[in-house]
Amino acid sequence: GVTLKFRDAAFATHTRAVLLPRPSDLGEELHREALALLDKLPWRGKQVRLLGVTATRLIGADGGTAQLDLFARPGADRRRDLARAVDALRERFGAGAVTRAALIDDPLTVAAAADFQRAARAGTGRD
Repeated sequence: GVTLKFRDAAFATHTRAVLLPRPSDLGEELHREALALLDKLPWRGKQVRLLGVTATRLIGADGGTAQLDLFARPGADRRRDLARAVDALRERFGAGAVTRAALIDDPLTVAAAADFQRAARAGTGRD
């Protein structure tokens, strides 16, 4: 499941939660559910003091005792394989090694990519 906690500048706190129809270890699915929960809150035009997202009812990455899905989502295994490959690249080369193209203009993403490039050059002796 996914739980979203929102607190505004007046300290009014709203919590919303959703139980996913099937277990997921894909960040994009958890992100999509968190955004859907946020859309249900009266937050527009308010200053945000706290925004938290929690994943609940977790299972092991190997699926553990999860029930197999008779109606499997098309492409879910490919997205899962991609997520694992990205995690491995980030673990080996740092957070800036791989990012979504949509985030290229984000200042934090640009800074992380620059850090990655500096580290890569330092590791190879190039500069």
